[in-house]
Amino acid sequence: SLALRTLLVGFLLAGSRACGLVGPDPWVPKMARVEVNGTFPNTLELITSTRFTRVTDGEGNTETFFDTSDTVFIAPGSHYQQQYPIRPDRGFLARLTNPDSTEAVVTFKVWMGGELAFNREDALLQEEPLEFRRIYF
Repeated sequence: SLALRTLLVGFLLAGSRACGLVGPDPWVPKMARVEVNGTFPNTLELITSTRFTRVTDGEGNTETFFDTSDTVFIAPGSHYQQQYPIRPDRGFLARLTNPDSTEAVVTFKVWMGGELAFNREDALLQEEPLEFRRIYF
């Protein structure tokens, strides 16, 4: 019937709209802001990306592959703050890494569209990065 087809098309459009297939999702922020500060005697590495893929193997191990990314090196004792544009059909990832064996004490914050989405104050050890990611469909 026509009513049933209309209802079905409405559900399909609503579902595809929620996934961002029909147009940009109005709830996806346009900007992310990353802030890093703390006490660290060595240079830290910050990787940001809006084009990445996360793959999980059969044992539950997850790995991230970057299509494109930016890397910033944060000098010891400095305060880093930067804004990044976000596209509605992609996500945002920020990974803070300590490449040195000396412990770094950091505060790592990410705001999405003006709202604090991630706030960690922690000891950053080599091989144990802090990571924020948000994926939009």
